[in-house]
Amino acid sequence: MNNERKKSIMLTPGTLRVSPRVLEASSKLQLNHRSPEIEGAFETIKANLRKIISLPNNFELVFFPTTGRGGLEAIIAATVSSHKTLVVVNGRWATYMAEVAKENNPTVDILELPHDAPIDVEKLREVIASKKPKAICFVSHETERGLLNPTKEIIQLCKAFGCYAVIDAMSSVVIEQTDFAALGASAFCFSASKGLRSLRDMGITAIAKLFAETLSPKGNYLNFAVEYKRQLKGLPRNPFPTGAVLALREATNELLEEGIENRRASIQVNMKIIREWAKQRNLEEITKPEYLGWCTMPFRLPGEWTYPKFREALLERGYDVFYSYEGEEGKTFEVSTMGFLSEKDMRGFTKAVDDILHIV
Repeated sequence: MNNERKKSIMLTPGTLRVSPRVLEASSKLQLNHRSPEIEGAFETIKANLRKIISLPNNFELVFFPTTGRGGLEAIIAATVSSHKTLVVVNGRWATYMAEVAKENNPTVDILELPHDAPIDVEKLREVIASKKPKAICFVSHETERGLLNPTKEIIQLCKAFGCYAVIDAMSSVVIEQTDFAALGASAFCFSASKGLRSLRDMGITAIAKLFAETLSPKGNYLNFAVEYKRQLKGLPRNPFPTGAVLALREATNELLEEGIENRRASIQVNMKIIREWAKQRNLEEITKPEYLGWCTMPFRLPGEWTYPKFREALLERGYDVFYSYEGEEGKTFEVSTMGFLSEKDMRGFTKAVDDILHIV
């Protein structure tokens, strides 16, 4: 791979482009995962995260040495093994959630809804009334379609029926204005990447203590109930990549210095550039504008273009994007502005796509 491709600017939702200071922090020191500095870094991370996501004292943070998906798998496995659960599916990541749920409890209930629209709250109300679950699992923001679900309304519905709300919040934390704990969520999962803008390899769950105490042990390495109690007592965690820990400490410090509202505004300004450009070029948008959040924007490629061919041409010009819901061999791609990106980066990207697709 040539140097130009090695330096590609990623407009991806995670792994995403991080700042030079976060990247430097990840490789500056080589430490034992049980060294005092790593323990101190975790304490700083926890204190910073409580500020960032407005976490009250009746919630705890649980960390897993995985991507966000591993942390999600741990809490889903524990939930469906402990409570009658309904999983709401309206996209790829909710489908994954349902697969994990079924593997751990074949009797779990699944509500299948269209993948091109937000969750229908009234339909969900009917199913909850009929199935009478104790826990509801759903995705706040379906990344591949940029689809934002009515999280506040769903949590309120869960509260009305006395259900626990367990949420995949990977693409909502920081990016959207949703305050999950204050709204009444029981648990929500997120990643060191995405809105926190750090490296991957750390899955994080914020969980209400009362809900955590209802969970039975399930699994081994990703045993949520056991790991929750170990971390609560200050016992040694599973081994974490120390570079990821140091990077997340730096990333959370950086975010608090920048300001959450400023970070969110920057993401939105850059995404507005993409949306306006796409409108001018008549690029086919996959998700209706009124359904979009600020995480990603998916498009369909014109003519005979496929994602592999498009990405190859884009990499040659110094940029990179992910495929969207059709998969790696499809004709869709998605643009994310969550990373460490400038308006100049946006203009460079749009010019590169113009050159490739000849759509000016």
